[in-house]
Amino acid sequence: MTDCRPSAVYYFTKKIIVGKQFVAVLFLFELTQLAYAGETCKHLQKELHQLIDSSKVSVVTVAARFSHEINVSEDSGLLSLFKSEYSKKALTYTNIGTGIIYNHEGFIITRSSIVWGSLASSVTLFDGREVPARLIGHDPETGFAVLKIAPEDFKIIKIGNSEEVQPGTWIVSIGNSFGAFPSVALGFINGVRRDELFQISANLSLGNNGSPVFNLKGEVIGVIAGRLSSWQLTPELTEWKINNCPFFAYPIDLVKKVADDIIQFGHVRKGWLGVVGYHDGSQPKISEIKDQSPAQQAGLIEGDVIVKYSSKPVKSIADLVRMVEYSPPGKSVPVEFIRAGQIRKVEIAIGEKSQKSVAPEAPPSESESETLTQSFSQEIQPDYQFTFFQANKLLETRIVQLEKEVERLKKLLESR
Repeated sequence: MTDCRPSAVYYFTKKIIVGKQFVAVLFLFELTQLAYAGETCKHLQKELHQLIDSSKVSVVTVAARFSHEINVSEDSGLLSLFKSEYSKKALTYTNIGTGIIYNHEGFIITRSSIVWGSLASSVTLFDGREVPARLIGHDPETGFAVLKIAPEDFKIIKIGNSEEVQPGTWIVSIGNSFGAFPSVALGFINGVRRDELFQISANLSLGNNGSPVFNLKGEVIGVIAGRLSSWQLTPELTEWKINNCPFFAYPIDLVKKVADDIIQFGHVRKGWLGVVGYHDGSQPKISEIKDQSPAQQAGLIEGDVIVKYSSKPVKSIADLVRMVEYSPPGKSVPVEFIRAGQIRKVEIAIGEKSQKSVAPEAPPSESESETLTQSFSQEIQPDYQFTFFQANKLLETRIVQLEKEVERLKKLLESR
């Protein structure tokens, strides 16, 4: 009697054939996926090129020339072990950074640390033309400056809404890096700080100071301001290289307000509420109301806790100060506060802070114009070393600057 069941060899042969078919199908699937991924990358690269080509025409290279006299020691034979003679020598260098064409009238937004105190400034347009630039004004608190060049039919930047920016937002920055323009950095917003600055993950370098930060729509949502200084790190992190410190950008809404005020008034107008506060636990509570202040006229009293300003949560006195200062004077702002355990609302017409309490104009230092962040414009320095005595002199100057900064901050706090 013949056995009709398939033999073991049949089963084994069929399994090999089916397995080969599965491997072939899987291989074809992988090829299809790779081809799809390749097309996706090509499409993304094409869109990035279009964004860069349409945006770079609104970005410029800013150069400013400086010259200072310093004391240079000279050896005096055998007595050089005990005494050094000094002679005056000119220290000449150039700051290189980035700027943004703000409007058709030729106003350029850039960083104060690039141009303030310079002998002369110039702007190089995207087509290679170099034109002279005149400083209109600057804001020592945020470190932004406005330059003016001859007007023409510029293509100006498209401004986005920085309030919509969230961690994870992809960004493109265009600027000048080591003299190469346009220098493009692709990254994303990895955090929004409590002071509303954007913390950025991107490969930025010297000369990117003042570079615009674009979203993927080609809209400017921020401007590069600097990176965290190494001396601001905790002791556990002081061994980090400076390149590991994060970069920051100011939101374009704030930059626009600063630029508009400088262009129209020559300085940045600060809002004024007229309250002095302190922290009662975790709540910012009003301890004093200034006479004839907007807060007094609106009916606020001592002991009130302001919890919302212009529909935004107020988590600290610093939050409130920042929000008030960058509110346009005369603007009516809704304010929510707690009194006797009840939430109340009021509209307050913001006043203008007196310019008397603002520090006098002076070239910005790291302590004055870059309190939170450190400028990183490119500097071309002469190739000789400072002496020990010059280093001490620079250290003394730095200490004096810090003392002035402390006094300025005290006056600002007293004025509020």
